[in-house]
Amino acid sequence: MRTPAMDSVFTALRRLLLNRRQQAGARRGLIIPGPATTGKTTTMMALGRSFQPADARRHPGQDGRRPVLFISVPPAATPKMLVSAFARFLGMPLTDRLNQTQITSAVCDTV
Repeated sequence: MRTPAMDSVFTALRRLLLNRRQQAGARRGLIIPGPATTGKTTTMMALGRSFQPADARRHPGQDGRRPVLFISVPPAATPKMLVSAFARFLGMPLTDRLNQTQITSAVCDTV
């Protein structure tokens, strides 16, 4: 069942995808903020379920593609915690000596 929140997220994503050829060098992203129990996780899971098969149809035979990444981050998370979660998802080794910029660069290069 689609909710108004889901519709607004899907619309925002369509705009991001339609404008992907604009301003070279800018990375696209979508952050879904909001209070607890408003359906953010459900919306993102529905978005991933709809996007993943469409991407697989556009790129047949590329089983290693990961166009949809979903991680759950606690409210008190820092930017370093967020990018570290992506790094762990990608199986990248992390050490305490790496700073946020180094981890972010490595994650972006991998993705």
